[in-house]
Amino acid sequence: MARPTRSAPANLRGSPEAVEKRRLARKLNRLLTEGSDATALGDGRTERRKQRLLKELEEGTRAEPPTLKPIEVLQHAHDLLTLNVPLAAIRKVVRLVARPAVDPDEARALLAKLQTAYDFRPEVYEFLGLPSDVVQLRVVAERSPPKRGRPRKT
Repeated sequence: MARPTRSAPANLRGSPEAVEKRRLARKLNRLLTEGSDATALGDGRTERRKQRLLKELEEGTRAEPPTLKPIEVLQHAHDLLTLNVPLAAIRKVVRLVARPAVDPDEARALLAKLQTAYDFRPEVYEFLGLPSDVVQLRVVAERSPPKRGRPRKT
């Protein structure tokens, strides 16, 4: 007689509810054993990710020629800023590369389209090494807060 085959679970860690339970249990344990200051630091995985991103930024921008593409530099810097790494710490590891002369109008238009597509934080564009007249915060469209309530009657 043939044995019935068991199908492997789609997610090896269990259901999303179980993952969320474990995450909450870790936060509770950390809060009650280490205090509220420890929750601001994040877990070990977050810290390792910060270190990995900083290391990749440093090695990728200091190599000759740079091994990180400009979009990767933007993504790494944006991720680090969302992980609450200070901008000064990112500036320490990134070596700005002198870029060839570009058409300012074309670069502004491209950066505006890039911002609408990726929604990067405006500070990350300084790591591209473009002239300051090309990268202006007014050119890079910042997110406007969502409007609440009813629209006004005219």
